[in-house]
Amino acid sequence: MTRNLFPLFGHYCKRPENFFKHVKEACIILSLNIGSALLLRDVLQRAEEEEESVTPDPQRPSPESALNELGCTVWPPAMSRSS
Repeated sequence: MTRNLFPLFGHYCKRPENFFKHVKEACIILSLNIGSALLLRDVLQRAEEEEESVTPDPQRPSPESALNELGCTVWPPAMSRSS
């Protein structure tokens, strides 16, 4: 993306990454190190399990904060979960 897509559209606008936010964030998630990907998956799965339970654990990080930490602000946590 940074070597091909953004420079190509950089000729036509100042910040081409603003037009490809979902693609940029999908690439961030897809290119995570294995350890970070496993931790993110664990946070998202536990959040999904806690939605079904009666008393959620306030000590656990929210899925939104975990995604924001990676730089993903556009993707909702539900779209980041794998089936």
